Amino acid sequence: MVKLSIEQEIEIPPHMLQELVRAEVVERIKNEQLAMSITLNDLVKLSGVSKSTLEKLFVPRPETKAVEYRVGTKRLWLYPEVREVWREFLYNIN
Repeated sequence: MVKLSIEQEIEIPPHMLQELVRAEVVERIKNEQLAMSITLNDLVKLSGVSKSTLEKLFVPRPETKAVEYRVGTKRLWLYPEVREVWREFLYNIN
């Protein structure tokens, strides 16, 4: 095993740098897209609650509808606004 210190110089081949930069750019673009709006499937992942439970208990609420938009047949929710609506929902069910 080789130990590296912060001061130690390392050589990174240009093709590896390009791959690392490309992966970071793709990840940041993905995160920026999520910062604008999310789908119901994203809500499932973020909340940890099933789609049917969200459809039944969370989506019909006026607060949730206030941050919902339709693009064609797709429903989208503003993010991070829907996150705050979800937090309020959780605080109020207890």
